[in-house]
Amino acid sequence: MEQLNIARAMEQADRDAHRFRDGAPTLFHRKNKSPWLVTMQLTDWLRLYSAADRTADFFTYNTIPNLEKGRDMDKDFWEAEVPMTADTGRNIIEYFPASRKLSISKPNWKDRDGSEKRGKTVILDLAALANTPDALTILEAVVKSLKD
Repeated sequence: MEQLNIARAMEQADRDAHRFRDGAPTLFHRKNKSPWLVTMQLTDWLRLYSAADRTADFFTYNTIPNLEKGRDMDKDFWEAEVPMTADTGRNIIEYFPASRKLSISKPNWKDRDGSEKRGKTVILDLAALANTPDALTILEAVVKSLKD
């Protein structure tokens, strides 16, 4: 009898993906003589879908409920939108254009169990900054200093 514990298999795929740094944890599985199936995290699927020159807008509208968590997606923009990302080695910078958010994080780290955790993160609400001339002046100075 064939049995697969998908949750346990995905945990293993997640550990392997972090250990080997070979991409998103993905589970390929099938029953004998059946078509192959793929199981992966939604955020990883969105990243792949977006990279294929498609739009994933149907996941970014604020009125779509997050059925898993029972709340609106606007509270979970980091799960609903694939950001532009840069990893400097000392910081991870993510820009979420649809949500108008900019996050800056310390590098990821591993806990005692070996699970990867997100470094401390600050999220800037760019819509709020746009209405504050002093904030815009500071951001412009930062960008200028990076170009010099």
